[in-house]
Amino acid sequence: EVIGPHNKELRLRALERIKPWIKMTGLRPSEGQIDLHTHDYFSEDGYPTPTALILEAYKKGLKVVGILCHNTRYADDEAEMAANSLGIQLFKGGEFSTYLQLGSGHKENIHIIQISKFSWIPINRRNIICNRNITISHA
Repeated sequence: EVIGPHNKELRLRALERIKPWIKMTGLRPSEGQIDLHTHDYFSEDGYPTPTALILEAYKKGLKVVGILCHNTRYADDEAEMAANSLGIQLFKGGEFSTYLQLGSGHKENIHIIQISKFSWIPINRRNIICNRNITISHA
């Protein structure tokens, strides 16, 4: 895997070339399932590249993938191009850290996940995003 945003086109061309040789033998553990909470190198705790993430999802049999960035929205287009190439539906979004104030005075850290299938629409100078989306909260 060639790392770095400047090698995006090289990775996507390589994906197109190896696609016919990807063997789908045996059990695909996630056949037909979805994973709406994945990360790549833009979040430091995920796959090395967006193409690697999408290729792994394809090999596992996932049909839908959500790719997120920490505390910002996912804006890169490499994952979308790789997903289109392999027939995977892609959602992009963000995982935002915050906290919940409990009655005892204790703060509980939580993450709020925002995902969207549609284009991002900036609505003001602070670049607040307004869109049709799905919001899922988890601790």
